[in-house]
Amino acid sequence: MAFAVEWEYAEVEVRDGKQQRNVTGRRIAYLRSEQNLSQEVLVARLQCEGLDISRDVLANIETGRTEVKDAVLPYFQRALRVQIVRLFPKCVEVLEEKFALRAAAHSMKTRSHNAKS
Repeated sequence: MAFAVEWEYAEVEVRDGKQQRNVTGRRIAYLRSEQNLSQEVLVARLQCEGLDISRDVLANIETGRTEVKDAVLPYFQRALRVQIVRLFPKCVEVLEEKFALRAAAHSMKTRSHNAKS
């Protein structure tokens, strides 16, 4: 039995007709603020994780002026001590939760079906 997934796509904010290239910056700023961390402290944590970054670069990331490469996301995840999905807009986090629930339900159905066989 195949597992069908209904794909839903998160809307990515568009500015001036261009797709935004930094969807994590505002969330990084929010998570930093939520943890009462200064930019200097977050930069120190990121540097301890091995990411060479300055406070100015972090400020540009948080305001969306600097593109965030996929490769740096695990550094932010570890420095902020959050699940990586929390670095993305809330709509992505909601979609991830829905997918996890569907996968769990599918797993339970499969186990139930196999137990009956």
